[in-house]
Amino acid sequence: MSGDLVVNRIYIGAPIDKGSERKFLASAVQWLREQQVPFVVLANVYIGGRQIDCVLATAHGVSVIEVKSSYLPVRGDLNGNWTRLHASGEWRPYTNAYQQALAAKNALRDAMMAAKPVGKFYPDGHVVFTSEFAEGSQVTTGDFKVTVTTLDRFLSSFKAQRAAPWSLNDWQAFAAKLALTPISVAEAVASAEDQEAAELLKQYNAALAVEYGRDAARWLSEDAEQRSGLLAAATAGAGCFVTGASGCGKTLMAKWVAADLANAGNPRFFFAAKDFKGSWADSIRREVGLLSDQSPSALLRAISRADRPVFLVLDGINELGAQRPNALRGIRALATRLGAKLIVTAQDGKSSEFDGLRTVEVNRPSINLERRIAQSGGVALSATALKVLEAVSSGIEAEIVGQIGGDLKADATRLILLDQYIRMRLGGHARAASFGLRRLASLLHEQVAFSISEANFDEFIAAAPDFWTAR
Repeated sequence: MSGDLVVNRIYIGAPIDKGSERKFLASAVQWLREQQVPFVVLANVYIGGRQIDCVLATAHGVSVIEVKSSYLPVRGDLNGNWTRLHASGEWRPYTNAYQQALAAKNALRDAMMAAKPVGKFYPDGHVVFTSEFAEGSQVTTGDFKVTVTTLDRFLSSFKAQRAAPWSLNDWQAFAAKLALTPISVAEAVASAEDQEAAELLKQYNAALAVEYGRDAARWLSEDAEQRSGLLAAATAGAGCFVTGASGCGKTLMAKWVAADLANAGNPRFFFAAKDFKGSWADSIRREVGLLSDQSPSALLRAISRADRPVFLVLDGINELGAQRPNALRGIRALATRLGAKLIVTAQDGKSSEFDGLRTVEVNRPSINLERRIAQSGGVALSATALKVLEAVSSGIEAEIVGQIGGDLKADATRLILLDQYIRMRLGGHARAASFGLRRLASLLHEQVAFSISEANFDEFIAAAPDFWTAR
């Protein structure tokens, strides 16, 4: 329109906390500048009692955008509740973004009419997901009132209307009437707080990759397809459930996935089920405390500001014991709250409570893999060791064979194999440890018990402080 000045302005009603909204704003502004289209953008504003993520105004059109981000599968139509896949396999309620965008564009139109008549004009409405739809999603594409699409498709198909009732000067006056704050693109998408959050997340991921990378490097897969298949299962849908016998490498696989995801910049938490003490909040504090000097709340805020998929890795759920029902209910709730994918490992098969996770079965290692595991420490295998390898059935046993090396006897059974390994690791403490285990066995027998908690074991050992030196 003739009254327009060549201006590019961004106004906000409040700081933009969500990473998805900052990502959309940065991408849209970059595209408009490349196309040399003057614009006025209103972001994170309240108009007519409704929060509106973004209003994109040019001299020839107005678009109202509801920005969404979900790395879990979503289903939804024009009407009714939308749903999102839960780790249990259920489709839980998820806000109908189409109706959100429709209400937002109507609220903007009413506010425009109150400020300056616009006749029969209505803004365009869009729901824009800042990432591709997750595998398993079934989402409407919308209609002439509101379109539902992804960020890449929105930008590639963006069309300005042939006419708009307001000039860009009118939009600047409208922003002033709403008492919005003018800011630069850098301030909107890369404030000091955003940069601090990004750096915190980067440091946490780097520490995590180092911490779990050491064990991850020990995992030897059967072939390249096993690695790519595991990563594909972990990142698809709601996540994956890794099942296999004890010693087959599930923990190393879980740590490999954790390290790989961290190296890719994706926030994740790794939990060993055996360390669970009844509270996932405590588990998060413990995990963050091991890897970072920052507070868990600061890290969680940083994660919320990043438009990245979040992963929760829970290793060895068979070790949860009596806490299992509450623990699993809690981890699924935590995944829902964070919009995270779950990666679970277990010795037993997948139960119905994890129907939403893709199953990954880990078989007994082949003899070729067992040899590779045994030789991973750089030792040459003797004829006796090769014969023993044929009798073992897990990766951990193959690793023991490689570590014991020349001490193996030709008639070594699995029990003897473990006994030799334990004696080798304990060295001079082997005799005292053997006595301690016999004493512990007597205690369990006296209590008619089959196990003892870690805390009680510590108390048991502490009761005889001179025990290890006396034996």
